Amino acid sequence: MPVTPGARLFLNYRRDDAEGQAGRLYDRVNAAFPGRVFRDVSGIDIGVDFARAIQDAIASSRVLLAVIGRQWLAVANEHGDRRVLQPNDYVRLEIATALERKLRVIPVLVDGARMPAVEDLPADIQPLVQINAIELTAGDYDHLVERLITALESDLGKRGQQGTSDEIDKEVTGLARRAEAAIALEDWMAAKQGLQAALSLDSSNAEVAARLRFAGEQLKLSGLYEDGQKRYQSRDKAGALERFRQVRAAGGSYKNVDQLIDQIGQELRVPDTQRAKSKLGWLKWVMAVVVLLGIVGYVPNKQPVPDAQRNGSNPPPKQASQAPVEPQPAAPAAEAARVADPDQQQRDVPQSTAPAPVADSPEAVFVPYGRWDMSSELNPAYGMVIDFYGNGTLNGTFFVQTRAGYYQFPASNGVYQYNAARHILLMSGRNNMGIPFQETIQIQGQRAGQFRVFYQGVAFWMRRL
Repeated sequence: MPVTPGARLFLNYRRDDAEGQAGRLYDRVNAAFPGRVFRDVSGIDIGVDFARAIQDAIASSRVLLAVIGRQWLAVANEHGDRRVLQPNDYVRLEIATALERKLRVIPVLVDGARMPAVEDLPADIQPLVQINAIELTAGDYDHLVERLITALESDLGKRGQQGTSDEIDKEVTGLARRAEAAIALEDWMAAKQGLQAALSLDSSNAEVAARLRFAGEQLKLSGLYEDGQKRYQSRDKAGALERFRQVRAAGGSYKNVDQLIDQIGQELRVPDTQRAKSKLGWLKWVMAVVVLLGIVGYVPNKQPVPDAQRNGSNPPPKQASQAPVEPQPAAPAAEAARVADPDQQQRDVPQSTAPAPVADSPEAVFVPYGRWDMSSELNPAYGMVIDFYGNGTLNGTFFVQTRAGYYQFPASNGVYQYNAARHILLMSGRNNMGIPFQETIQIQGQRAGQFRVFYQGVAFWMRRL
């Protein structure tokens, strides 16, 4: 394969494994191919896109040296998971990218390390174990490094071919110009790498060294800034505020960060007040509903209270000589209820306290089906919406939403049975806190298309929606 002009070498290693060995190897290889060796991107700062940075760094490389020490496979993250198995591990990403781009990849074993087994690696870097590795031992280090450099000449050109002084200056100038173009685009990683390459060719160039420090500082600032943006978008405003404060400490008024800090600080103060008001408002509505409505399933079961008792007087005592009231013929639906459910005839529901019906039509029959609005007679703004699911039968399931003004929230659900003969709707189930309940609603009569009912001793009007 012919040598590509300007071809570079990418040095891959894990800091917690072989940082010292990688630094030593870098010095030797960079001396042989000055300006052509790129270090790894393990120093990428917070917030920078790993995958994009690695793609950019390897794009102009021809060879990748993967330095593997004895802890290369075992190094774990803070959760105890092996890093090499994590999708965002920079060492894995660098090797996988190089393999995908068909770069020449050379495993370099140091400190007595051995090649990992294929089953210990993720699928995207398993081809690494099939490549012949070079082992750098302490007793024969210089000879082995020379052998490696000789092998690299087929890809990077002859060692030491850095040209005349004018050619070196030209190369440094070209690298610096490309770095400046990257700075203009705020591609700080590319700028840093180009300036590092230029400085390796001319280590005494103060201007290049200064621009390299600037690019490194901007890379750190951009990482903190991007991480602050991500935290803000994920509603971690406190974390975002901390990141932007770090940006200000390191870079002053970088990208108007002062305004962001003031804005987020205000947003963190305002919601506390709003939440307090919202909580008080919520409690106000809940208390109003509990007092005026008696939410289904939230209060103990009670029977309707007759009008006389609500007015403070005692009902007249039952006279023993009083003639029994002749039973009235039941409506067809009520008779059907007796036939369909004989047990309902035996329910112990007191009838002596039931108010007299106020129906304006003797044929009016309450059928628990569909959606009904149940409003307090005292204050129509408070009530509930009940959905009956029974296809017009006398039993089925229900769902209740309580309401107070424009606010609605789920209250309870369960099953119902309607005793058409006694005009009693029995509702059993669990409320939204999981507490079981059993309640009754007494249908008193109908007027103007609405049914007047009693629930928890309070009068309501029910109408179909």
